[in-house]
Amino acid sequence: MKVARSVMLGGMVLLGLLTAGVSADPSYFGYTGLIVVPTAETVGKELWNVAAYAKLHDISDTNQYSVNFGAVDGLEIGLDHTKTGTPIMTDTRVNLKYAMPKVKAEDASIAMGVIDATNENKTLVYGVASKNLIHRKAIESDADPRTLQALRHFRDISLDGHFGLIGGVDSNFFVGLELKLGKYVSVLGEHFNNSKNAGIRAHLTDKLTADFGLVHLDNTTHHRVGVSYNQRF
Repeated sequence: MKVARSVMLGGMVLLGLLTAGVSADPSYFGYTGLIVVPTAETVGKELWNVAAYAKLHDISDTNQYSVNFGAVDGLEIGLDHTKTGTPIMTDTRVNLKYAMPKVKAEDASIAMGVIDATNENKTLVYGVASKNLIHRKAIESDADPRTLQALRHFRDISLDGHFGLIGGVDSNFFVGLELKLGKYVSVLGEHFNNSKNAGIRAHLTDKLTADFGLVHLDNTTHHRVGVSYNQRF
């Protein structure tokens, strides 16, 4: 038990050395989110991002390229281009998401979205709520000295939850968790359409982000890597 606790705290300290606001980052399918799960975050007004993802073990198999921009407050418009297989097959999808204005800052964020609005493959409509579940202050209020010693390496720790419903898939309910270890590193976990996924997101700079994801953990695991770049018009 002591060994397990020491390993856990050691891992926290190691990640703390990397850590230091997190923007709305693209998911593997273009729209802003975690690995696959969409969140209620949107690209801000007059902001845009671009991203590229690939399978780690076979970069020629499936590649994703996307761009999102904030047309007005709360409205995100995106394009997602997929290149698959040999011979090469491609398709381009339009994604839309609207985040409703909050009444209070502590309220959950709520958004409605459409994946593949032009029905190039299959149009999916979803709703999602995102909320901060745990913040460092809550952890500090009920923690022993050894835990606090590890936490001193983190400027900010929080756990965000993303819960939603989507139509047109086998499993309509989805959930995602993002453990933010400071401002630069997040650990991601999610369940989407009967698939369990996990990953790490690292904000290398205030504009450049790198993702590493494991998709279909309960089946044939696919390794995904990606980078995204955020900028203002």
